[in-house]
Amino acid sequence: MSSWEDFFELPAEGKNIAMLDDMREVISVGLITNGTSVNTTDRDDIQAAQDYIIKQKNNISAFTYDSIPMVQSGDIVAAQWYVGAMLYVFDNPNELAYIIPEEGATMYQENMCILKSAPNKDNAKKFLEFFTQPEIAALNTSQQTNGTMNTKAIELLPESLRNNPSINPPEDVKNKLQLFKELGQGIRLYDRAWTRIRTS
Repeated sequence: MSSWEDFFELPAEGKNIAMLDDMREVISVGLITNGTSVNTTDRDDIQAAQDYIIKQKNNISAFTYDSIPMVQSGDIVAAQWYVGAMLYVFDNPNELAYIIPEEGATMYQENMCILKSAPNKDNAKKFLEFFTQPEIAALNTSQQTNGTMNTKAIELLPESLRNNPSINPPEDVKNKLQLFKELGQGIRLYDRAWTRIRTS
């Protein structure tokens, strides 16, 4: 399996699949397969993505965040999930795999910030300075088995993480990954599409 198309063909082989119970993540699959931005607020784009997912819906066994144990038990063969799944892949590499679909996917970043009203800003800044040191960032990445944008930390990662294309994908794959943006009032279009998907 290497694509969203392959993923949605699995039920025809008698294999169960699951998707996230997440409005934007699910709709993004329709947008990506249609070659559209996951941040579009164009009604026609969102309608097309909605229709794409509805077309697949009868073959989707569940919309859930709890698909990991379902995959581990064999109840489903594949699920839409986050790169954090690599924790389980490393524990059982002969049975599990993590794939970035060739059409593209979403990606995320985790942020830490200091609130304007924070009572201990100096200590908070010291913590951020500590956490972004390459050695510490590499330790965090190794523990989480996900990626990091800290280029100096990447150099310090064990080879199994540093050269893993699921964790540190090559540039041609990165170029197909999209970050969600705040959509303002445009989110209402997604809300409507999600309601139609879930009630169809």
